[in-house]
Amino acid sequence: MGFFFLGRLLSIFGIGINVLTYIVGRNEEKLKQRIYILAILFLNSCGYFKNQKNDSEISSDMETRIDSILNSENFDRKIFYEPISLNFKGKAILRPGQKLDALDTTLSFRYDPNGGFWDKFNLIEDHLSLDDNLSIELKEGSINGIFFFSSDQQEKQIFNIAGNWTIATEVSDENEDQIIEQITGKLFPCLKGKIVFEENWKYENKKRDFVEHFKLKSPKENGYSWTMDYEVKMK
Repeated sequence: MGFFFLGRLLSIFGIGINVLTYIVGRNEEKLKQRIYILAILFLNSCGYFKNQKNDSEISSDMETRIDSILNSENFDRKIFYEPISLNFKGKAILRPGQKLDALDTTLSFRYDPNGGFWDKFNLIEDHLSLDDNLSIELKEGSINGIFFFSSDQQEKQIFNIAGNWTIATEVSDENEDQIIEQITGKLFPCLKGKIVFEENWKYENKKRDFVEHFKLKSPKENGYSWTMDYEVKMK
C-alpha cells in the first residue's frame, strides 16, 4: 500500500517539473500562481500519504475494539474453558473460546441478522442453529430448539452463548416425566433431578469459569406454551 502512495507522490513531482519547464519565459505573476498551485498539490498529497493506515495498524485497531467487547462480556482469550452442558449427538456441543472451524462439521448454523452484535458485524458475527439434533420429537408434539452463539471476526473464538426450547405440546401429569426424560437424556444431562415444570422455575449450573442459567416460562407467562431459556454467563 505504501509503494502505491509513494508512486503517487513522485508522479506529482514529475508534473511539477513539467509545469516549471512550461512556464519558463512566462511573466512573473503567472509563475507565482503556478508555483502556488503546485505547492497545494504537494502538501495535499503529503497529508493523504501520512493519514493512510497500513495493514498492521488496521489489524491492531480491530484487535483493540474486539478485546473491548470481549472484556465487557467477561470473556478471557487466555482461559481454556470447559465445555457447556448442552449435548449434540451425545457429546458437548462446544466450549467457550472454541474456534468456529473446530465445531462438529455436521452442526448446521447460519448468520443471525438479529443477534446482539448486529451493529458490530465487522467485529463480531452472530450465529444461530436450528439443527434437527437440537430438537426432539415426542409421542404428541415436539420440543423445538434454537441455539445462539457469537464469534469474533479476528480469531473466530466462540462466546455469547444462549438458547431457547419451546415445548410444543400440553404438559400434563401424564407426559411430564417423558418430556423431562427427553430433555435430560438428549440435551441437558445436568438437569436430571433438577427440572420441574412449575412457574418461575430457575436453575444455575455453576462451572469453574462460567454459570449456565436455565429458566422455565409457563403458558401463562408467554401466552402459548412452556419454554426453557438457556444462557451462559462468564464469571
